[in-house]
Amino acid sequence: MFGDRGGVVGNPDLDAERGTTWEAGAEWRGDVGPVAAQLSYTYFDLHLDDLIQLVQTGQQVAVARNIAAATIRGHEVTADLRHGPLHLAANWTHLSSEDRSDDAFARGHDLPGRPRDELFARLAWEGERVAPYYELNHVSGNHLDRAGLVEVDPRTLHDLGVRLRPSAARDLTVTCEVANLTNDATADVAGFPLPGRTLRAGVAWTF
Repeated sequence: MFGDRGGVVGNPDLDAERGTTWEAGAEWRGDVGPVAAQLSYTYFDLHLDDLIQLVQTGQQVAVARNIAAATIRGHEVTADLRHGPLHLAANWTHLSSEDRSDDAFARGHDLPGRPRDELFARLAWEGERVAPYYELNHVSGNHLDRAGLVEVDPRTLHDLGVRLRPSAARDLTVTCEVANLTNDATADVAGFPLPGRTLRAGVAWTF
């Protein structure tokens, strides 16, 4: 269960996860001068028993285990702003998690693999023929083990891309993207290394 592929080891002895969760939020849509805006806020609160959690037990090896008790609380804010072809979308999540089991080495620590802050933003010019965009993805540092000893550094990735539709062939779309523009050597929240600077290109013909 939950593994036996790559660096993730399965655990057939897992108990079913149980818990009580609730969330509340609000959303506003309207115009701010010439800008069409949509804003939303959500608060969430989870109280979990026998939480199924991937925990690193060795070098690049993780196993799913039950955590007897845990809480996860947080806030999520999203914004969507448009002015003509200019479009800005952003999402921020702040998370507070706590291991509430009776294990002395883990109680009171943040849960593994759950960074406190994640931010995503995309700024695009959505033109008919030329549509460039920029994306920002930031994840704060976190840790992989319950004792909080094996850490993953924070990461900030920058992506640039463009979509082109030549005027002579409106059914032809050319795309080009540079991911991880600054070529940062970084890892995801599970500790696995992410690719460096990557160039992608594509051509699509609709008929």
